[in-house]
Amino acid sequence: MHSKAYYCVYGIHMLRFTLFQRTGSFKDRAARNALMCLSEEERKKGVFVGSNGNYAEAMAYHGRKLGVPVTVVMPRYISLSIISLCQDFGANVVVEGKDHSEVRAAAFKLAKEKGGKYIDGHDNIDVIAGAGTIGLEILEQVKDVDFVLVPVGAAGLIAGISVAIKQTSPKTKIIGIESEATQALSAALKEGRPVNIKRRPSLASSLAVSAVGHNSFQIAK
Repeated sequence: MHSKAYYCVYGIHMLRFTLFQRTGSFKDRAARNALMCLSEEERKKGVFVGSNGNYAEAMAYHGRKLGVPVTVVMPRYISLSIISLCQDFGANVVVEGKDHSEVRAAAFKLAKEKGGKYIDGHDNIDVIAGAGTIGLEILEQVKDVDFVLVPVGAAGLIAGISVAIKQTSPKTKIIGIESEATQALSAALKEGRPVNIKRRPSLASSLAVSAVGHNSFQIAK
């Protein structure tokens, strides 16, 4: 989408919206691709994910569409509306944990106990690849892209977009934009590995993570 306002202020010609996906975020791409990459046996046993919002909704929705049982673990502070939405999509919702780290750990534990597959929303390779399809579409729709600005939380999105774009257009620069409150990727780049940082409140709540994923970091760095 062309944006005259952004061009006048920032020199940015185009905006790539992902909010028009079925559940309202780029997580639709990530969830769909991860589910489509499952083996037949994995599809039957179902998948387990830990999330506090967008990823949970995307997994629940696409799990129903593809006939894959989905169990979503969500934190205790999550709103009833999000729980209800995931349940309406057909997911089994488990409320456990006070933060995202505990939620992911609980989902991983449940997957082992039930014999299902845990799909990490930040660091699973198929999730990263699904998110990266945004990069492919950018190159299909815009010629001679100078740079792409990508919001950065756990770094899965920027990792996927970087791979997709750099393979076809190596001269295009990929620039990550972090919340000032939580700079998990900057901390990881400084230390040479993912590190835990203090998670502080941010208006960009989806970017407020305590650490980047290991796979995401290795790709994005």
